[in-house]
Amino acid sequence: MTKVADKRNDTAQREMPDSPGRGVSTHEFCMDAGTITDVFRAVAATVDSSLEGSEVDGRAVHDALVKRERAGSTAVGFGSAIPHARVEGLNESILLDVKLRTPVRWAEGEDVQRCMVILVPPDAHDEHLALTARAVRKLGED
Repeated sequence: MTKVADKRNDTAQREMPDSPGRGVSTHEFCMDAGTITDVFRAVAATVDSSLEGSEVDGRAVHDALVKRERAGSTAVGFGSAIPHARVEGLNESILLDVKLRTPVRWAEGEDVQRCMVILVPPDAHDEHLALTARAVRKLGED
């Protein structure tokens, strides 16, 4: 079962000024999850609730993350993963810093305790690269 922490205490949203193109929403939260699927469902629910008036729903986010993970593991070592996906209908890029209270077994047997999830519109190539670099830097800082 997935349990997401109280957003009033564990979620932050702000603009990311150093990224190219359109605005970028960032979110931070801590959660309990037993599987990668639980992580992706919680991310999808968080995105779904934060994108009022958007053409994107949580199901599209979940499906895009699952499709990308099936193409190859997004685990990057040292207990971290950078799941990322291009999502049809998404109007702004989203970066989520997800801390898992207990490690989740990722593909290829790696235990992951922190995910930097990147979601971008299909045409946001430069932004996708910039957010990936930012995610790697953030993981390296902590």
